[in-house]
Amino acid sequence: MKSIFCFMLFLLGMTGLHAQTTLQVVTKSIQNKINADGLKKFSLLAEGADIELSGWNEKEIKITIQLITKNSSKETAVEDLKAMKVVQEKIGNTYFIRNYLAIQKGDSKPTSNFKAKYIIYLPKDLLLSVTNSFGDIRIKGIDANIQLNTKFCKTEIAASHSSLDLDMYFGEMDIQSQLREVKIKGDHARIIMGVHPGSLEARLTSGYFYCEPAASNQSFRIITDKGEVKLKPQNLGSFGYIVSSEHSDLNLPENFKADKKKKNYNINPDKTSKIIININYGILNIQ
Repeated sequence: MKSIFCFMLFLLGMTGLHAQTTLQVVTKSIQNKINADGLKKFSLLAEGADIELSGWNEKEIKITIQLITKNSSKETAVEDLKAMKVVQEKIGNTYFIRNYLAIQKGDSKPTSNFKAKYIIYLPKDLLLSVTNSFGDIRIKGIDANIQLNTKFCKTEIAASHSSLDLDMYFGEMDIQSQLREVKIKGDHARIIMGVHPGSLEARLTSGYFYCEPAASNQSFRIITDKGEVKLKPQNLGSFGYIVSSEHSDLNLPENFKADKKKKNYNINPDKTSKIIININYGILNIQ
């Protein structure tokens, strides 16, 4: 996690430099309502955005978007705002939104700081796909499958009973929901899950992962390199544990009677619910 902290300190340092100059803020607001009849999926492709997505029981999508530029010159901020574009369109049974910078050939590169903010309400049973970089994402009340692809984002999922497919590069994830099937690909990510009753398949590089597996888990598999994994099963004795390790620090419960010189363990092999972990150059804690 050291590299994440160093990156955050770098951002703080940059913020301190900008704070010495008073920035002019220019905002453009876009609002829209879409009939969701016939739609099966909502897709958002964003850059540098703060996103709030909430599921509701209405058969419509309500969208509020703010496009923001900041610059020491208000005139420049106003001009640069013209380069921020938003596309909204229905493609088949998917409603698609993306924001981007449109710079014409020969035009000078905008010098303003750009930000987009989304507040979206959508039917809770609509499939959801979100791609974002350098922003915050908050998802609440979604019951369908969620697909997330994030870079340098802080993400929260609350009050949802969906499946999750997560591809995460640097950043933080806080899951305050009891999800169903979860698939994670994380690189230098900090991921916190509470009680998790569904299946899990995680491939992690560096970073930190915490989870509380529930006794109903039937498939729980983690493969990690150079990362730290901490598990707190609701009932230790209800799982079988298959652990393979190389050059790792294993902290296992005393009643496992684990030999610290061993690299591989198969504990409670008669249990149908298995926690399978393959860890290299990392730290594993099971409590």
